[in-house]
Amino acid sequence: MKSKKILMVSLVPFWHRQTGAQQRIFSLVEALQQEGHHIKTFFPIRGSAIDPDLINRYGLDVEKHTPEMPPDGLVPKATWYCRAVLNKLLTLLRSLPYPIRQFPDRAAGMKLADYRWPWARSAFERTIKRFQPDIIVCQYVTTAWMLDGIASTQRHDIHCIIDTHDLLSARNEQFERHGHGHWIDISPEEEACVLAKFDTVLAIQQTEAAEMQAMAPNTRVVVVGHHTGDCEIVTRKRVNDSTEVKLSLGYIASVNASNTDAIEKFLEQAWPQIARDGMTELVIAGGICEPIAKKVEQLNLHHAGRVRLWGTVDDLTDFYQEIDVVINPVQFGTGLKVKTVEALSYGIPVLTTEPKVTTGVADSPAVVYCGSLAELVNEVEQLLSADNAALKRIKTLAREANQMPRQSVYQELLDLVAEA
Repeated sequence: MKSKKILMVSLVPFWHRQTGAQQRIFSLVEALQQEGHHIKTFFPIRGSAIDPDLINRYGLDVEKHTPEMPPDGLVPKATWYCRAVLNKLLTLLRSLPYPIRQFPDRAAGMKLADYRWPWARSAFERTIKRFQPDIIVCQYVTTAWMLDGIASTQRHDIHCIIDTHDLLSARNEQFERHGHGHWIDISPEEEACVLAKFDTVLAIQQTEAAEMQAMAPNTRVVVVGHHTGDCEIVTRKRVNDSTEVKLSLGYIASVNASNTDAIEKFLEQAWPQIARDGMTELVIAGGICEPIAKKVEQLNLHHAGRVRLWGTVDDLTDFYQEIDVVINPVQFGTGLKVKTVEALSYGIPVLTTEPKVTTGVADSPAVVYCGSLAELVNEVEQLLSADNAALKRIKTLAREANQMPRQSVYQELLDLVAEA
């Protein structure tokens, strides 16, 4: 098979491997690299100080760009300086005490147009010229406008793919319906126009693939789920400090409105019932710990069951060794729940209120789909039965869950790349 040059555009520092999106992109890149393809990532974000170490550790080819970086060559550099001066003037005008022009309100989320950075397009054009990719993969609809930087003479020779992650217009509508702002304000019509620009659309699960195909009927849509890699199956829980605890629940999440809403509702509506006898603890990890710290402090003063906040987790195995069961009390959101797939890959069962998945690794008897928080509480009570039979059974099912091999998760994409 011929090795392909793949240029990926990402605003997500996936080498951090902390959020679901980061994990998903990292796994996809890893699968393509293992097939011998050269993946260069175009990353028009400043990033953080630890980026170089992580990028080197994982053997990634990441090309960073920022507005402050002048291009090579006399003419491009002169053009860059002119644009930089113009940008500073516009910044000054925005800071004046009277309105020179109207700027959009960002409270309700950014628009697609807000991601159109002229300096980034110029940098992208230069990268295409140097790298000469066979394939371009855009992560999320927010990077799709970069295709405008491909010369019309080149477009026919470059296969353009978008990795959607979610049906974002549907996700935006759900967030608004629940009274939360979404990070991007996008309509179905806008999303359909973006999808139609590409040769191939990657959907993360089958139901969204069908909707995307209807939105862009002339574009090929393939399903590319998530594979967590080769994880250590947790067969023995680490001995807890408290001998009273019979069941350790776990929740790990980054900060967004859906996750915050989910864990806050769980703590308010479900945890008081679960925690009353002191036999259950809840271990919470990830960025979500910070916004709920005060609420947890108050709960621990009033309930026998304890909530432990871990914060950021460097080694996921450490987290999963602390718990018996993962909870995912999500109330709204779209896409495949990466945390559910991840838990199963470590041999940990899941109680979740997410919509039932009927295909893939998440379609397992080790994932208990609950219609409400009340049902989730009932399931926890079943796991606390006197003989521990229910808990033992579901943990055995999780360890025996048929983790889908990497090949089956990414095969359709790998075939497509080989053909391009």
